[in-house]
Amino acid sequence: MIKAKLFKIYQVIIQIFIYPTFFLTLYAAIRSDQLNPATVSHPLFVLILCMIVVLSIFWIHRRTVWQVVHVSYTKVREHAGIFICLSMILAALIQVIILLNTNTPLGWDVGSVVTVAIDPSIGSNYVSINPNNLFLISFYHSLYALFVSPATSTANAWLFFQFVTVIGLDLSVFFLIYAVKSMFNLDVALMTYFIFYALFVFTPYIQAPYSDVAVLFPVSLTLVCLTLLDKKQHLLTKFALAFATAVLTAIVFATKPSAIIIVIAWIIDKLVCEFLVNDSTGRSQRILIVLCVALGFVGANRILSDVTTTYTPIKIEKNQALPWQHFAYMGLTGNGGYNDKIKGDTLKLKETAKMRIYSLNGISRRLHELGIVGYLQFLTAKQMNNTARGDFTWGVDGIPLQPFRKAKGSFQNRIRSLYLVGGSHTSDLSFCFQVIWILSLIGIMLSLFLFSRDGNEWSRILFLTIVGGFLYLLLFEGGRSRYLIQYLPALVPLAAWGWSTGIQAVEKYSHKGQQIGSQIEKTNN
Repeated sequence: MIKAKLFKIYQVIIQIFIYPTFFLTLYAAIRSDQLNPATVSHPLFVLILCMIVVLSIFWIHRRTVWQVVHVSYTKVREHAGIFICLSMILAALIQVIILLNTNTPLGWDVGSVVTVAIDPSIGSNYVSINPNNLFLISFYHSLYALFVSPATSTANAWLFFQFVTVIGLDLSVFFLIYAVKSMFNLDVALMTYFIFYALFVFTPYIQAPYSDVAVLFPVSLTLVCLTLLDKKQHLLTKFALAFATAVLTAIVFATKPSAIIIVIAWIIDKLVCEFLVNDSTGRSQRILIVLCVALGFVGANRILSDVTTTYTPIKIEKNQALPWQHFAYMGLTGNGGYNDKIKGDTLKLKETAKMRIYSLNGISRRLHELGIVGYLQFLTAKQMNNTARGDFTWGVDGIPLQPFRKAKGSFQNRIRSLYLVGGSHTSDLSFCFQVIWILSLIGIMLSLFLFSRDGNEWSRILFLTIVGGFLYLLLFEGGRSRYLIQYLPALVPLAAWGWSTGIQAVEKYSHKGQQIGSQIEKTNN
């Protein structure tokens, strides 16, 4: 009885954190400037009006439309594998067309990562300050040295890394769908595919070879291993999967440290359930598997770090790295995001120890300035800044740069106007992504309502991941939605679960209503 109450408290704690932060996100998304129809181009505005008219007609004939949609979905469901493969081939072709017609360098960290990956001899200063990008740069350089000629132009080198980004993104979609099918069912997996396809497959971030998108591939693979751990019964198979999960988690951590929150959430939930829900039969074996993942990660991370440091072609100067306190300090200023002045003042100190002291003093001073109420107000505004935009704040980082080649024709100009930083029609793309983001958030809201009643193990883990992700971005550098990309493997399945279950419930009650109506009609006759 006590264990059941404690487990209920555990679920309530998750809800206490997720409800206020999520509804702030939904509120911020709805009031976002990206949703303002006055900012879009005239052709898109006309299309929006036409869509409203079409949707109105669909609503009037909703029963017929519903039947058509239901029959179409049934066909897609029966041939899900073929549908996903064909639509992803189409997506890949569109992505290639976009990249070939943009082919533009990017500033900020993306530009530094690509430049150093091409020529590691000039990367000592950047990597010494930002060692968190060492693994990604070394991996990119290995691919570049293996597949690209040294005589390749800078334009083609950028194109190569952008193609690598697209391949990783598209493969992550397949693995995520497989994992979600194991977590929930085929319907939720298909809905996950629809949402992810609309929200991120054609994102402008396919132009950005950086950790935000690169981490999605190992995270999705990790989720596959975790779901298989629950399904497989053979002990040796479980240990092999636990080892694979540990190694993949180390790769995730080396690529983007904050992305391992989903594995931390899995470990926490497994241990809580083990002591509060599960019976004692087989407990030692289950705990051993969890410990293998946790301790295996520690060992794998150490080995991966040593191997990367030893074999990287980049010379790293010690005691120059920005400490984690620096990112916590930046996360307390302005809108909670990047602060150029703080970074400049921090780098002037040269040594990590001095940077740490400077950042800690800044954190203390800033907290004293804000006070308790002021800090809560700041966190409220920061949560909205962190999560509001469905375009994941494309174009906010860096400045517009010129494409490597001049545009040839109106088609290429149109693509560039949509996808380049500072493009004349980027607001069109942002509007579309914002609508899809709000629909995704509505799905998550539906899943929140389901969670307290019908939540399964994986819904808890995914919600716990979102709680961890939200808290991380509140405590460290955030201020823009780009940092949410790493948590899409948790956000999108929850949105899909909410929509899929909600649609099935509507269909069920609609069918019951039709049966009752038929019975009443028969009685009257």
